[in-house]
Amino acid sequence: MPEYTVRWILGRALSDPAYRKLMAHDPSAAWQGYELTDEDLAQLKTWTPERIESYLAEMEAKIAGAVFDGATGFDLGETLSPVNCDAAFSLDELKRLFGDELN
Repeated sequence: MPEYTVRWILGRALSDPAYRKLMAHDPSAAWQGYELTDEDLAQLKTWTPERIESYLAEMEAKIAGAVFDGATGFDLGETLSPVNCDAAFSLDELKRLFGDELN
């Protein structure tokens, strides 16, 4: 199964408390219906309930520390660098989105 299936399952576990509980108590039932390889299952089994809760607490702390600026949105303390600048729009893309008002 494609790698995104594992990420989708983890995303669901992080965002859905009932699914997270099912995954903790009966992983076979939680993963039923997915075509998972042995590698996928091994990866999912590393996500124990404690690891999931720890990750959620880390995300909540990060969000709680975020500063909201009405002009720029949330600032999580991350700056664009060559590693994560793919999320930035080029000037040409912004012009296509907003018209030539950017000149």
